[in-house]
Amino acid sequence: MVLAVACTFTFVLILKVVRDARLAVVLLAAAAAPAMTGIMHPPPLELLMLVTAVVWGSVLFIRFGLLATAAVLLLRFIVALPLTLDVHAWFFGSSFAVICLVIGAAAYAAFIAAGGGATTPRAYQTAAIGEPR
Repeated sequence: MVLAVACTFTFVLILKVVRDARLAVVLLAAAAAPAMTGIMHPPPLELLMLVTAVVWGSVLFIRFGLLATAAVLLLRFIVALPLTLDVHAWFFGSSFAVICLVIGAAAYAAFIAAGGGATTPRAYQTAAIGEPR
């Protein structure tokens, strides 16, 4: 997760310097993929997979923005965790915490989407046609 945030920051930095999105993706893929392997001479298939992941993440960031990129990274993080409802499993505590966080985030999103917790003062809300303010 930290590596993904660092990669996104590096991409934005390269994009500001180069000012061309395609060139920034190529430079990021060339710089980040070998660095993510952690070894000097990675196998070609692993290097190709990392370059593909960097290019995919960069295109996602360019096309859909930071929120979509963060959502995909969070989803990848959650899918990578071992989740269970078996209370006798040794990793039940972390699974329960992740499931509660996801349910809490979904409940909060539903509450906000339904109009709860509106921050607009009543004086600034527009009245319907024919309705007194």
